[in-house]
Amino acid sequence: MTAVQLNAKKLEIIGMVMDTDDEQILSNLALCFQPSAEYLRPMTTDEFHKRINRAEEDIAAGRVVSHEEMGRWISELQ
Repeated sequence: MTAVQLNAKKLEIIGMVMDTDDEQILSNLALCFQPSAEYLRPMTTDEFHKRINRAEEDIAAGRVVSHEEMGRWISELQ
């Protein structure tokens, strides 16, 4: 992406933000720009294994999205 394209994308996003009155969207967007101490903190081995177990439970329960589905979803946003 060129610098001009990047600036155009920024302006497009600013326009979308200014046009919305949806507080949930604005709150979620704000979270994208706030570093979370939780993500910066190293996990313990126990926390790591719990996350793996939770992920395996999600997979077994069908709570997953394929990369193809995610790609289509992202394409629709553009």
